[in-house]
Amino acid sequence: MRKPREPETEVQPFRCVKCGEAVNKTTKRDCACTRHLTPRFTVEESKVWRHESGRTASIFGACPWGQSSEEKEWSLVSVGWTVRDGLRGTVGLGRVPFKTREEAQEHVDALHAQRAAHAARLARRSTP
Repeated sequence: MRKPREPETEVQPFRCVKCGEAVNKTTKRDCACTRHLTPRFTVEESKVWRHESGRTASIFGACPWGQSSEEKEWSLVSVGWTVRDGLRGTVGLGRVPFKTREEAQEHVDALHAQRAAHAARLARRSTP
């Protein structure tokens, strides 16, 4: 004989770990509270492996040399500045790196401003 179903309990909403505010259940991202948005994007130096012949290889792929004797032909060189997305764990924007750190920082500041504006729009939507 089957057991009778337990009465359903009220589902508790996801809560922000920083302020306790309700968080969107599907995205599970930041709450609408803009006082603690963490810097998602950071600027870092963009580097590549460069061979004596001028060929380049990504530092995030496989080792560019086939044998240990070829390792001395490769050197790690800086080619500019790029952006790291801390939430997704990705580096780069699918474009050529910025020439200066200041250019990259301006781009990051613009991304953070867009993120804060989006959080403000969400906050306006969630308030009655």
